[in-house]
Amino acid sequence: MIIGTVGDSDAFCSQIAQELGIAVFSVDYRLAPKYPYPLPMDDCEAGYLWALENATRFGFDSKKLALGGDSAGAGLAAGLVQRLLDTGKQLPLGQVLKYPMLDDRTAANRELDGTTFVWNNTSNYFGWKSYLNAEPGSTDLPQHAVPARRQDLTGLPPTYIAVGEIDLFFAEDKDYADRLSASSVDTVFNSYPGFPHAGELVAPDAKVSKRFNADLLAWLQARFQATAS
Repeated sequence: MIIGTVGDSDAFCSQIAQELGIAVFSVDYRLAPKYPYPLPMDDCEAGYLWALENATRFGFDSKKLALGGDSAGAGLAAGLVQRLLDTGKQLPLGQVLKYPMLDDRTAANRELDGTTFVWNNTSNYFGWKSYLNAEPGSTDLPQHAVPARRQDLTGLPPTYIAVGEIDLFFAEDKDYADRLSASSVDTVFNSYPGFPHAGELVAPDAKVSKRFNADLLAWLQARFQATAS
C-alpha cells in the first residue's frame, strides 16, 4: 500500500507471459498515505477495464482475463473483484492472490508486533492506517477497502491463494480461503512451510520458491485451459 513500483513485478510477469504464452499487464497504482483508499483501487480498476477494452488491439479474448497480485497488490485485486461483482462489471476468470494483504484487523492486534520478518506487523499497521486513512480495526470502513471484512463471498470467481506458513498474513489468508470455499467458490489454498512473506524474492533459488511459482503457474494455466474448453 505504501512502497514499491510497477517494475518490481516485471520478472515474474515476464515469466508468466513466456511460460503460458499470454499477455500480461501490470498496473502502476498510486500509493498511500498520499493517495489513500479508494484511489489505489480506482487505478487498478481503470487498468483492468482498459485491458478489457483493448483486448482486440493486443490479440487476446476479453473473456479470458485473470486478475491478481502479491501482498498489497493481491489485497487490492481481491477488493477490486468484490467491487466488480457488486457493480455488475465483467468478472475475471479467476483471481490469483500471492500472500494477500486482506484484513486490517491483523494490524490492530499489537500482540503480533515483532513476530515475523520481511513484513512485520508494525509495518502492516502503518500500511493499513495509511491506506484506510483510519485506525486499523475501526468500524464502518468503506465497502471493498478490506476484502476480509466482506460477509457474503458468494459469486466471486475461482480463487488461488498461496502463502508461507511463517508469513504474517497466513491466518487471515487461510480464513479467507476457508470462507470462499464455504461460499461455494472454487478455491485452492496452498501453504508452504518455512516460507516467509515474499519468500520467492528473498531466496529465489530455493526449492520451495521454485515450487511456489510453479504451483501458481500451473493453476493459472489450468484456468485458461478450462475456459478454452
